Amino acid sequence: YVFACEMPDTMPYTIELRREPFGTRLRQRKKPNARDMTEWDQYDPPKGFFAYPEPMPGAAPYFVNWTSGPDRYMVSNVDKPDLGWMLCYRFHGYAATKYHLLECSEP
Repeated sequence: YVFACEMPDTMPYTIELRREPFGTRLRQRKKPNARDMTEWDQYDPPKGFFAYPEPMPGAAPYFVNWTSGPDRYMVSNVDKPDLGWMLCYRFHGYAATKYHLLECSEP
């Protein structure tokens, strides 16, 4: 769980997109990786959220990883990226569980 508006001690994170091939990335204030050569566009209206850059009580760490060919990003809850992926940065948010309930009107 992250925040839709600024809260004390949070930082903005922006979601950007690439059209060909389609992809998205999560960006802090600066470019996440100097080796990323892709031209990324802003959503209109802009999309993003606010999260903690440092550990906070009850918050879980999330890691943003990058790989090339084409440039791709992944958010993970594991601090060691898989082979071929590079850790760019981390942020902290609150873990949440989402449930989908299905109702059957007939037995």
